[in-house]
Order: sequence, then C-alpha cells, then structure tokens
Amino acid sequence: MAMRQRAPATSHAAGYRRAFPVTIRWATAADAHAVEILAELDEAAVPPAPLLLAFVGEELWVALSLGTGAVVSDPFRPGAELVPLLRERGRQLTVRDRRPRRLRVRRLLTQPW
Repeated sequence: MAMRQRAPATSHAAGYRRAFPVTIRWATAADAHAVEILAELDEAAVPPAPLLLAFVGEELWVALSLGTGAVVSDPFRPGAELVPLLRERGRQLTVRDRRPRRLRVRRLLTQPW
C-alpha cells in the first residue's frame, strides 16, 4: 500500500483571496479633498465632522459622521461591510454625556423611603 503525502498546512490558505489591510482613523484637514471626492462619487453631501474614515490599502472607501451617522462611500467598492465596523469603532471612541444618569441617581437618593 502506497503512503499518501499530506499537503502542507499552508496550501489551504493559498486558495483564499488576499485582502488589503483596513485602517480606521479620524479625518484631518488633509483628508478634506479626498472626502469631497468620495461624496461626489456617492452623489451625496459631505457629512459633517467629526468623521471616521475607513481606508482599504491606501484608498479611502467609507467616511462616517459620528455627529449625524451620515455615511458616504465609494459606490465602485464593496464598502458596505465597513460601515458596521466604523460605527462600532465610533462607539468605542466617543463618550456619552452621563449627566442625565447622574441626575436620575441623585433623585433616587433624595427620595424618602
């Protein structure tokens, strides 16, 4: 009986499409022109600041306004998968105003039992 050789473990990975790295970062003044071009491609208005940007490789694919939730993306790229990623990162980077919660706790503490 002939012994079969096992394929190396890396051979399975060779069939997968190689993906470029995704970079999420805050927009700066230097990004204004790229965001304007992205909005023109999407036939939408430039979303208001603050913006989070998603780059795939070196290309800007999606911009998300953390103030309004407005999104502009390159319609020629499959950027829809990046929007939930941007929203989650935005949630992690922003701090909610906790004053209403504190006021509510104070009212509870001052009520007679």
